[in-house]
Amino acid sequence: MTPFGPVPTRHLRLVTALSGRSSGGAVRDLWLDADGLVVREQREVSLEVRSGFVGLLSYEERASFLLSARP
Repeated sequence: MTPFGPVPTRHLRLVTALSGRSSGGAVRDLWLDADGLVVREQREVSLEVRSGFVGLLSYEERASFLLSARP
């Protein structure tokens, strides 16, 4: 559902996992229209990154995007 009403979409889930100096991962859920345009995106990212300067850094992100106009 967009601000302009329902849009037929196909759901795609992308899962990324990191290991080594950086660990953690991300999950991105994309809803694509018939042309492949991303109509909606939700993502969650959780990473731990080792830095030689400051040690271990943690990064968390939760975001949601909804297309409000067609380019």
